[in-house]
Amino acid sequence: MLQQSLLLSRAQNLSPEIIKAGKRIDQAFDQNLEGWTRKSITPIQGSSNVIVENWNSYDRGVRVSIGLLPADSKADDWLADFLRHDTHAKKVEGIGDVAVSWGYSDSVITFQHGRFGVSVSSAVNLNLLSQDSKANEAMSGPEAAATSRLMACFINLALNGDLMNPANVPADRFLRRPCEQELMSKRLLGEGILNQYKIRY
Repeated sequence: MLQQSLLLSRAQNLSPEIIKAGKRIDQAFDQNLEGWTRKSITPIQGSSNVIVENWNSYDRGVRVSIGLLPADSKADDWLADFLRHDTHAKKVEGIGDVAVSWGYSDSVITFQHGRFGVSVSSAVNLNLLSQDSKANEAMSGPEAAATSRLMACFINLALNGDLMNPANVPADRFLRRPCEQELMSKRLLGEGILNQYKIRY
C-alpha cells in the first residue's frame, strides 16, 4: 500500500461497518490514484466511528471524513434537515443516496451512502504562468468544487465496491453518470478499469 492503512493507525475503536468501508477506500486509493498521497488525521476528541484523511496531489488537497450514521437514518430526512440548516446548500445528483454541495464556492460535498455520512472538502493552489495571481485565485474556487465532486464520486464508487475488482463491475451500469465519466477522462481510475472500459464512456 502507498501509505500505512488508515485502519491500522486509528487509536479509537471502530465498528465492523466502518472498518469494511475504510478497507474499501484504502484499496481503491492505492489501486487508482497515482501521484496522490494520503495521511491519517486524528478525529475531534470524543468522536467515535469516524475516519479522517488528507489526500494530496501537487496542487490540491482533499480532506475526507466518513462517519457511521444511526441505524434509522433515512436519506430524505437527512437531506431535508441539511437543507433546512444551510439555506445556501444545493442538492447534487448522482453521488450516494443523497448529496449536497456547500461552503465557499461549493467546495464541500457531503453525502449519505447507506449508513455512512461522507464529507469531502478541497483546496486548490493554482500557479498558472499564463495567469496573474488574481486570475489564479479566481480559478481556484471552481477547481476546488470540481475536485470535491470528483473525489466524492470516487469514494461513492469505492464504498459500492466498484473500484476493488474491475472484473466484478457490472458493465450495464458502470460509468454512465457524468462524474464517473470525468473520473475516467482525468485518468483518476487505475489502468485495469481504464483498459476494460476505454470504449464504454
